[in-house]
Amino acid sequence: MTTAATVTTTRSPGNLFRLMTPDAKKRLISNIVSSLGNGVPRRIQELQIQHFYKADPAYGEGVGKGLGLDVKALVEEPVGVGD
Repeated sequence: MTTAATVTTTRSPGNLFRLMTPDAKKRLISNIVSSLGNGVPRRIQELQIQHFYKADPAYGEGVGKGLGLDVKALVEEPVGVGD
């Protein structure tokens, strides 16, 4: 279910990401991949990819690809908090 809070929390980061230059986007994605790839459990990585994808598909795909995750599968079948 999409709520006003969900729209607000994904719209602002997505808008900011779309304003970034291609080089800035690459640096952001690289920094996030470096942080999330450093011992963060896979389930947490998957949840984060879903959030990034909601903000902007290119954002989620970039981070997901960097982590070696199947973004398409994560978006089609979201990982629930209780999983």
